[in-house]
Amino acid sequence: MLLQQISSPGATRLRFGPFELDVGERSLKKANQVIPLGGRAYDILIALLENAGEPVAKSALIAKAWPDVTVEEGSLRVHLSALRKALGDGQFGNKYIANIQGEGYRFIAPVTRLPVDRDRSGASARSSNLPPALGRMVGRDHVVREISGWLQAEQRLITILGTGGIGKTTVALAVGHAVLAEFSGAAFFVDLSAVSDKEHVIGVVASALGADPRFADRRDATLDFLRARRALVILDGCEHHIEKTAEVADNILQGAPEIRVLVTSRETLRLAGERVFHLPPLDCPPEQPGLTASEVLAYPAVRLFVERINARGADFSLSDDEAPVVAEICRKLDGIALAIELAAGRAANFGVGSTAAKLGSRLDHLKFGRRTASPRHQTLKANLDWSHDHLSEVERVVLRRVATFIGHFRLEAALAVSQDEKIGRSEVEGAVENLVNKSLMGVRASSRGTLYRLLDTTRSYALDKLAESGEQDSIAARHANFSMQLLESNRGNLFDLEPAEAPAVALRDYLGNIRAALEWSFGSSGNDHAAIRMAAAAAQLFLTMSFFVECREWMERAIERMAVDCDPQDQMEIHASLALSLMFTAGNSERVRDAFNKALTFAEQSDDAHQQLHLLSVLSMYLHRTIDAASSLEVAQRAESVAKRTRSPEDAALADSMLGAAYYMPVDHVRAPRRFRGA
Repeated sequence: MLLQQISSPGATRLRFGPFELDVGERSLKKANQVIPLGGRAYDILIALLENAGEPVAKSALIAKAWPDVTVEEGSLRVHLSALRKALGDGQFGNKYIANIQGEGYRFIAPVTRLPVDRDRSGASARSSNLPPALGRMVGRDHVVREISGWLQAEQRLITILGTGGIGKTTVALAVGHAVLAEFSGAAFFVDLSAVSDKEHVIGVVASALGADPRFADRRDATLDFLRARRALVILDGCEHHIEKTAEVADNILQGAPEIRVLVTSRETLRLAGERVFHLPPLDCPPEQPGLTASEVLAYPAVRLFVERINARGADFSLSDDEAPVVAEICRKLDGIALAIELAAGRAANFGVGSTAAKLGSRLDHLKFGRRTASPRHQTLKANLDWSHDHLSEVERVVLRRVATFIGHFRLEAALAVSQDEKIGRSEVEGAVENLVNKSLMGVRASSRGTLYRLLDTTRSYALDKLAESGEQDSIAARHANFSMQLLESNRGNLFDLEPAEAPAVALRDYLGNIRAALEWSFGSSGNDHAAIRMAAAAAQLFLTMSFFVECREWMERAIERMAVDCDPQDQMEIHASLALSLMFTAGNSERVRDAFNKALTFAEQSDDAHQQLHLLSVLSMYLHRTIDAASSLEVAQRAESVAKRTRSPEDAALADSMLGAAYYMPVDHVRAPRRFRGA
């Protein structure tokens, strides 16, 4: 039973045994549980299913899983073994893949093509990466309904425009959840606020979508993922790199006709067809004497203020006497949600009257500040100033030091930059807890534990305080050291680039911090040894995430700074990473060979036979692609010599397979088969 061309968009789902394969989302499930499967193993499974019941030659499987790349047959066996393990092949009488002697492999289990419906064929059934909605909103229900209506009316690009702290992200997430069913669960959230370089925007978008990492060009990977889908893509915090974001959004809209893009920004993208929603401040009570509690509670700004006080554990009920005071607080904060929440946190601790008096005094003072600053920014800064003034000294220190982190971070990260001879672990932990309670630090639970994050406005404010403290460089050094240790503790085999072998999600989410640490290490305040070590530690992450251009750039910068006394292992990894990234970005150039040879020199200095064999194996692939028979044989013989020293059967098999391939190039049909049989 042949199932031809099942990788086309029209053939979405297949079932065999207890498994269901969704071709559109490249996922395999058993009883609704996703079965982890590497990209190569998935491609092999597709090739077998396309010819279910018929033998498939090994060469055809290799061509399917490794297009345009020469690999040894041993690689096919490794991934077939992983596939069989994932399927439980041979367990409890279940059999799926048979080895056909002299022909290849055959998928022998019955395969059923499941019916395709509109919902599943038009959109990704993949679980969206949409974060939970940010709590109950106040006064924004009509906004969510209006924007949701625009999306359902086939409006393809919508920008939610507003000042910092006004609630753009909260509304965007609420809209995403409201229309999730309309897009069959395919909604993707991309946080662009942590992107430090505009050239990384497309990579962050591709990673958030889960696009195929084998594409060297992330733009192509993004379009390949989205082109046949109906989905919502939310681009959050676009003002940081507005022009690049506009370019990426336009590319998506032009190349993927069923995609809708929802943007949050402080300025428009200025693209054709863009519909802008100006998110207004929350409505506040007017300046009118004699307003009662019930009257001011009709305004969402006041309701938010009261709810945020009660969220702090206070049993607060607004009285008629306090109503005018709360109304005045909300007006002076211009209805900005973030500022109101911060003020409510203070009121929960110090009372409404004290909050109004101190906040009012600070705002009056700021009326004489910079005339060019917007009133809203003056107001928010005043509130942050007032909040900062009411922190303990330890809390102030911890706040400004953790501001060096981009995006979410764990408690261990906060400890790494905050602890010193005067501030111990328990004090840092207490300060973090207090900063969360005072609404200056966000917190959320995840599968990776408790994560913390500073709001963008709070982080910018705290970074100013860090600069004023004079300890900016010392904290940046701690941040870089923590980043380096995190990378080194997660370091695996440099040559394992399968998606299934990718670094932990925690490391991927830390990418913005790794880039910041690299920039600092290579900057004027860093040093050569730290820069080299950091680059070597980060190389595998960039390669695994298919950031080949970025990896090449960092490795080239590292080589420029490399000194004779640098760690040979670091130098080996840097040259090897340069070679691997060049293979994907510059083709079969002579620079690839040079980089591999330099990496081999350092591996030999370290007497690292394992790395020597890996390097020789990849260099052998390069030589096959360049059809250099003489060099291929020389490299294979070097591998055999190394394998004899290790006395490892696996190393000997690898060397034999390399020699077999090398002998086949000059059509030596005597020694080549003998070597392959030996392997």
